[in-house]
Amino acid sequence: MEKILLAIDAIKLNNTSLEFACYLARLTNSKITGVFLENLVAEERPIVNSMQGMNYGDWEADERTVER
Repeated sequence: MEKILLAIDAIKLNNTSLEFACYLARLTNSKITGVFLENLVAEERPIVNSMQGMNYGDWEADERTVER
């Protein structure tokens, strides 16, 4: 094995999965590439916009869920 791709939840990091990937990498002399995923759709809310008198649905970032 040369490469290990680890796709993991960025919000709720699973230490066990990360440790296992590191263990496998050490065992097989492999490199790890981590992809940290987050659900951006859950942090958006539907809104109604208007353009040239026509209404349409769209998504807007919900600023209440943005961490600073």
